[in-house]
Amino acid sequence: PELKDDSSIVLQVVGAFSKLQTLACQDFIVHSKAGEATRAGQIREFATKFDALRMGFEGLPPAAGGPLKDCLVLGEATATVEKQLIFLVAEIAKPTSDAKLLQLSLSG
Repeated sequence: PELKDDSSIVLQVVGAFSKLQTLACQDFIVHSKAGEATRAGQIREFATKFDALRMGFEGLPPAAGGPLKDCLVLGEATATVEKQLIFLVAEIAKPTSDAKLLQLSLSG
């Protein structure tokens, strides 16, 4: 579809796409963190259709943050890193025999 030269219409369409992209990306991150692969997959399928639809509008500026698929890739990477950091912090917090010996030698 071709958008008319009316800037208010273009702004409304950009706003609608932007809001949908933000909500889809946030939803994807929530489901990725929760390990809900089925729901995350559904959002990926939606992203493919969404990006194709957005690109189909002539006269629409590119999305500020890039295509929705890019946002999902970044969101998935962020969720993975957060999970790994939580695991790492838990591992570091576990006392080890060397740490116990060091604590004893410092306190005595």
